[in-house]
Amino acid sequence: MKYTISDIIVKDRKREASNITALAESIQEIGLINPITIRPDGTLNTGLNRLKACQSLGWQEIEVNISELDDLNAELAEIDENLIRNELHWADRDKQLKRRKEIYELKHPETKKGNSIEKTLIKAREEVERNDFASLPSFAQDTANKTGYTNRSVELSVQRAEAFTDEQMETLKEANVPQTEATKIARLPEPEREEAVKQVSKGVPTALLTSETNEWYTPYQYVNKTRELMGGIDTDPASNAYANEKVVQATTFYDIQTNGLDKEWHGRVWLNPPYGRDEGGSNQEAWSRRLIEQFEAGITKEAVLLVNANTEAKWFQPLYDYTICFTNHRIRFYNTQGTPNQPTQGNAFIYFGHQKERFTELFSTFGVVIRRIDR
Repeated sequence: MKYTISDIIVKDRKREASNITALAESIQEIGLINPITIRPDGTLNTGLNRLKACQSLGWQEIEVNISELDDLNAELAEIDENLIRNELHWADRDKQLKRRKEIYELKHPETKKGNSIEKTLIKAREEVERNDFASLPSFAQDTANKTGYTNRSVELSVQRAEAFTDEQMETLKEANVPQTEATKIARLPEPEREEAVKQVSKGVPTALLTSETNEWYTPYQYVNKTRELMGGIDTDPASNAYANEKVVQATTFYDIQTNGLDKEWHGRVWLNPPYGRDEGGSNQEAWSRRLIEQFEAGITKEAVLLVNANTEAKWFQPLYDYTICFTNHRIRFYNTQGTPNQPTQGNAFIYFGHQKERFTELFSTFGVVIRRIDR
């Protein structure tokens, strides 16, 4: 049946209308193939893009189907159409699947995990009597059947949506965080997860915020300048056999198994701390604090520390007591497969020792060197 377009009520939608230019051109050429769906009171149920496209063509009326669905079923139908018809960003898809699960479990509480056995059996008996429950699928299976997604992808989407707030999801979306990296962040404990999203909002790559990618190696030219400055490297507290053999060449190094954070750092030290997060918080905070302690105690005689130029962070403030080179570029680090990663933050070399002028001479090739005038 035909319905006057100006009489159609468009309420808040799960998804805003997308670019309708191509759709409008198609409708103008071959007509509207699938009518939109409205409620008896004229409220739009499904078909916002089609409605907008027809409006842009100057149509006064549009072909509609009248749906007698109640509010929950109408919302469910809208979500399903979005999931099936639209290319959604993973964050938008996750939020819609989370809401779909809420609606599905309201309609079918017996499928919700955590229900008491007694309530489930009573509900099951009632449903069996109506010949409904015997074939009732789980939420994930029902969604997979209707959308074409796999059960596992549906479950992961809901897990991400339940882990993040709407604001956090928007942050990850705006930062164009890949779905796989978002899944890793979602699995972090809540305090670490919240901090990781904050770091993403500041431009820190997600690969540097998850425990799987803590080890990133510094290109040779930076370590070589350090070796030239200090005449060698006695200790690298945060390394491994591969990095030490190929690049750092320290007399003593500690890896993740030997845990250099618990050791004394003697002599001349090179430190590029892991950039991820452990249970105690930021690795850069823990390792830079340890280096200050070792240097002030006289155990570390000279050192170069490489960290993110996270100048507003509380842990960075004590580093202003030492000579700093802020790089004029972003250092590309490498993992064990030789794959480069480029942080969206700048970097800083911090020098601990008496050769301030020599450090300035050597490291000014990488950026601007500063130091407090009262030091």
